[in-house]
Amino acid sequence: MVDFYEEKGNLTLSFDVVPETLRCTTLGTFSEGTQINLERSLRADSLLGGHFVQGHIDGVERVLEIESTVTGERRLRFTLEAVDCDTIISKGSITIEGVSLTIAEVGDTWFEVVLVPTTINETTLGAVEVGDSVNIESDILTRTIVQVARKMQKK
Repeated sequence: MVDFYEEKGNLTLSFDVVPETLRCTTLGTFSEGTQINLERSLRADSLLGGHFVQGHIDGVERVLEIESTVTGERRLRFTLEAVDCDTIISKGSITIEGVSLTIAEVGDTWFEVVLVPTTINETTLGAVEVGDSVNIESDILTRTIVQVARKMQKK
């Protein structure tokens, strides 16, 4: 972050962006006023209420389907094209648009998450529509295990 200021109750943040970020995220499609999910960094002495989210985007996937349930949850299905499919595992962790979530189900070309009402109401994920592109960060622990296992298999 380069700068931030508050004006009339609105917080404005400024960032420097490198070409790599524009290449592998949706950031290049943002315009002034685009809402994002943002939290302060986790302190080392804090309780962990999800999984480790680094903010290092692995790729962009698209929303394929949205199904609302009678109990208020929302099941979202995403493509599995840009992100390493070996890092996307059922009941594993994933970050979508900066929100820590649990993967509900995985197919050969897709994966699903289920949003609870709080997540729908408190994050930008409540406004996604079929066809929207979203930033995906796979779980760092899963990603590390997959990469180490691949290196060991090559030996």
